[in-house]
Amino acid sequence: MVTICIYTLWRIRRSPFGTVLNCIRQNPQRITFLGINVYKNQLRAFVISSFFAGIAGGLYAGLDGSIHPDMLHWPTSGNAILMATIGGMSTFFGPVIGAGILTGLEEIVGKYTEYWSFYIGLVVLIVVLLFPNGVLGIKKFTGSKNNEEKEKEVVCNSGN
Repeated sequence: MVTICIYTLWRIRRSPFGTVLNCIRQNPQRITFLGINVYKNQLRAFVISSFFAGIAGGLYAGLDGSIHPDMLHWPTSGNAILMATIGGMSTFFGPVIGAGILTGLEEIVGKYTEYWSFYIGLVVLIVVLLFPNGVLGIKKFTGSKNNEEKEKEVVCNSGN
């Protein structure tokens, strides 16, 4: 199920709708001037994200065996933000890599000390300071971009 969801999201991102969303993120005024309804496309993106969040919640309920109010506490959503920040928010697989790194760190560091959250916070601080685009953004940090990224920049920043 996770593979199907990731593939579907990957296809959406590479579609014309994904290009419109990327351009809306970069310059919503320009997209409005091009005659594209920004609100309508943002609403579509919200509905799509809600669908996948519902699938994730259903899968988590099956894994944990129950749902309880403690799951709605702020650190749960904070972990998702940390995962995306560590991996790289501007890349497709960045949050997946960030989830692996954060979960691995919690498991490894948690075995040796009860102050695991301090050490994870230190790692996150180092990643944010040294690699502002995340671990997968290192390629962007060095200045190299692939043709797809250059093409999307041209589409969003030109009047075409």
